[in-house]
Amino acid sequence: MSVYKESLEKVKLAIDSILNQTYTDFLFLIIVDNPDNLEVIQYLQYLTKCDDRFEMIVNSQNLGLAQSLNRGIDRVVTPFLARMDADDIAESNRLEKQVRYLKDNPTVDLLGTNVIYIDEKSNVIGERGTLPCSSEAISEFMRYTNVLNHPTFMGKTSVFKEVKYRNLLYSQDYDFVCRLLEKNYVVNNLQDYLLKYRVTSSVSNEKKQKQRVAFEQIRHYYRLGKLSTIDIEKTLEASLKNYRADYYKLVDTYNNFVSLLKKKNYLKAISFLIKNLFVKGFVGELFNSLKIFLLKRKYQ
Repeated sequence: MSVYKESLEKVKLAIDSILNQTYTDFLFLIIVDNPDNLEVIQYLQYLTKCDDRFEMIVNSQNLGLAQSLNRGIDRVVTPFLARMDADDIAESNRLEKQVRYLKDNPTVDLLGTNVIYIDEKSNVIGERGTLPCSSEAISEFMRYTNVLNHPTFMGKTSVFKEVKYRNLLYSQDYDFVCRLLEKNYVVNNLQDYLLKYRVTSSVSNEKKQKQRVAFEQIRHYYRLGKLSTIDIEKTLEASLKNYRADYYKLVDTYNNFVSLLKKKNYLKAISFLIKNLFVKGFVGELFNSLKIFLLKRKYQ
């Protein structure tokens, strides 16, 4: 688990959810990626003295999520490695269910699960479930959308050490899973809801757009089968420097169209579609949505 600017209150909730697991044979490695977060550091120092399952690494400077996770991966010696975010809450049987599945299915290299969405006050606000389960289905879906929840990852430590995260600001998890699939590793999803995933309202529009640019670049090279061989860090750096307001317009247009469909305003949706057919990238997004819909029908 990597900690950056999360409050002590949120970090305690995350840690308590692991301490309360039905599966207790684990090492909890926490990387603090903000040496100025003294309150959290002091609390973690206390835990490491009280419980020998805890280990803490404090980065001397902010390295970012990818490099922090890789520091942790280098230290892990257990057969399996699980991800956890510092503001999420694991269900009490999460580790037990995922470990059991990986032991019962030794060909599986990485495993994700469904999640329940919670707000900043830990109120349930939704869910993300019915994800594709098999590696074949996941491989197809990943050509259009990300169907794994990053903080639910558990997999073979040897695979994490072999592939590792690339030093990207955005979509590190999508890049990681797509490269696993390119290398023919087996990726599965459990249909159990084993994590409460915290949704925050503090993400800026600019960050959302840059996340989108990164996702689209990774998706492009994954579709070509070249993601593992391309220097995606340099490619993304150039793309993020040149991203344009076109992305704002595309996202707004697509979201407005989907909103009309959800409200069953079909005539307005058709009219809106005709008026906006020439918005850059809009038709492509509609095609991707159609493919996702058809894949869901295929794998139901």
